[in-house]
Amino acid sequence: MSKYTLGVISGIAALTACASAAQSAAIITFRDSGANVVGVLSGILDITGLSGSGPSYSTTNGAMTPSKGQLGIESYLAPQTLYVLSSGPASFGPGGISFAAGSTGDSVFLWGANDDLWLPAGYVSGAALSATTTYAGASLSSLGLTPGDYIYTLPTGDTLTLEVGVPEPGAWAVMLIGLGLTGAAMRSRRQVVA
Repeated sequence: MSKYTLGVISGIAALTACASAAQSAAIITFRDSGANVVGVLSGILDITGLSGSGPSYSTTNGAMTPSKGQLGIESYLAPQTLYVLSSGPASFGPGGISFAAGSTGDSVFLWGANDDLWLPAGYVSGAALSATTTYAGASLSSLGLTPGDYIYTLPTGDTLTLEVGVPEPGAWAVMLIGLGLTGAAMRSRRQVVA
């Protein structure tokens, strides 16, 4: 087997590993974006058979306390219903409380240490969740966020993953393909010159 073929097989294996990474029902990603930190929520959650309590009303336009595992992507005074998580992280960094400049979309609040998940009042199981929040003039570091994946699990088995500054599997796949093609091109060029 040639080294080129071995390189192609290795690339395909890396893509397969990235593609088969565990997929969450809903994902919240936090990334540095210029002089701000932007959080994006997308996905669906299965709350079939779960009983919620409330409603309650959000009191901020979004806030987080990483050291307490608290994260809110909320619109001020948006009605929310409380559901109990099976598990969630007690923290996702050493940071204290920080308030977002604003949030749009669905209001969601997580508190892993208390196993709390607040969803929009009237949320229907399987409906799309979508929201964005911005922390102006901040960085992941200044907010006290520790890069990584943090998984919140619902009693239905669905998960909501908080991704802090970690490239998605698709981004890793593109980087690996690029490196593999660059290496193959350099190798073939060296053989032509020799």
